[in-house]
Amino acid sequence: MQSEDTANRSLSRVAVTGANGFLGSAVVKELVEQVVAPKTLCVAPALGACDLEAGGNAIYADICDADAVRSLAEDTEVVIHIAGPPSVRLSFDDAAEFVRVHAAGTACLLQACARCGVRRFIYISSAEVYGRPRVDFVGEDHPLEARSPYAAAKIGAETLVGVYQRIFGLETIVFRPFSVYGPGASRESVVSRIISAARAGEPIQLDDFRPVRDYCFVNDIAAAIVRACVAPAANQVFNLGTMRGTSVFELAQTVLQVLGRPLELRENIEDRRPQRADIQRLVADNRRVVKELGWSPLTSLEAGLELTLRAG
Repeated sequence: MQSEDTANRSLSRVAVTGANGFLGSAVVKELVEQVVAPKTLCVAPALGACDLEAGGNAIYADICDADAVRSLAEDTEVVIHIAGPPSVRLSFDDAAEFVRVHAAGTACLLQACARCGVRRFIYISSAEVYGRPRVDFVGEDHPLEARSPYAAAKIGAETLVGVYQRIFGLETIVFRPFSVYGPGASRESVVSRIISAARAGEPIQLDDFRPVRDYCFVNDIAAAIVRACVAPAANQVFNLGTMRGTSVFELAQTVLQVLGRPLELRENIEDRRPQRADIQRLVADNRRVVKELGWSPLTSLEAGLELTLRAG
């Protein structure tokens, strides 16, 4: 439930980066449903059109384009920063590009926000920053230990967000989503790969059956992000997850149960990420966000997979 203070605040003058990506498009849709016309910065070259049903303005540019991000920040109250490639595996192939987009891009945007008087900056980080957790349910105070260039770039970006909060008084909220899935996810994601093979009636080949992750439906994540635009809580870090761990093997079995078809499951160990980069369990402790923002995930894994399958 929203607090009375949160409910009494209105959403206005919101900008979203990465608005034509998987999570970004869900956030834009959530804003539009709340009758907000966000300004959006879409990745260039464009992956897809930005959803601007409410009459917002789209900018197609690189996140490091200083003029473009300044235009986005001008006359804006809240910036939601989502832009950047999300793949851990691909970050090992092009580490410099991941650092450029996630760290340098965030610095460029923060500088524009400080100069243009943006009130609140919401940064979408990743649970990957925790590395190999020392506990079963990871809280926000757990040490950060990158196991990939992607995670290292996210930690760098989080550090920059903290600098601008302390030095320039920018209100900040950092979200660390766990494994986000749903319609429109990258074809590289484990859920998409399972569904694609299952629909084709082919054996499901996966890199590793063992890893346990906390799968959270994209619409639930988007709802938390939009809620943070008006929440009284600020200058905090929040996990976004369900506190339910599911192995890759269990995930594949659940997809097959929803589809109602038995298929062979195979491991393809040749495509695994480097052994020292492996993270076997990554499950959220979400109690802070439940208490401070009044948010909790509403979509079960089974229901979310069914919605994803229906979306085609």
